[in-house]
Amino acid sequence: MESNDERIYVSLDLKSPILNVKMPNNTLWYDLKNLPIHNDFILKKIKNFLLIFNQQVPWNESLTVDDVLQFLQNDNDINVLLQENHFIGWAWQNKKVADNIKLKKGEIYQSRWLIDKKFLFKKINKGLSIAWIQELKTYYRNNGFNKGLAYIDSWNKGVLRSVLRAGYKINDWT
Repeated sequence: MESNDERIYVSLDLKSPILNVKMPNNTLWYDLKNLPIHNDFILKKIKNFLLIFNQQVPWNESLTVDDVLQFLQNDNDINVLLQENHFIGWAWQNKKVADNIKLKKGEIYQSRWLIDKKFLFKKINKGLSIAWIQELKTYYRNNGFNKGLAYIDSWNKGVLRSVLRAGYKINDWT
């Protein structure tokens, strides 16, 4: 991350109403921990998406398969978005720590959101990011969580607009 970038802290009340948005017909998502991640097919998909992530994320963070495995071993979730057998996005959900701050009961920290630009801006995927946020909101609410926390880098206006439309509020939870 650039040193002059500011963080905008946001939170989402997971008990707030679900917006009436639908995922595109050819899109599914899974929690990566529920997939056979050591299967050659899935491992190849993870490696391919790591290349996309490392190319499209404009700050000094380069992730590896070991980072993915370690995150999952710490009882966290990585939700992957799929279209036609391609990993096209992911969101990491930390259940214990948010930016070095211990989470309170019922809170979840959301990070490393990415939908591959190649898919995000296709006309058939209009509303995809908001629909996926709503799907994750429902999933985590049903699993006992009541608040989602995240931060958005100030330069990332598109993501900030999407999360605000999806119900996040700007606040300083640090």
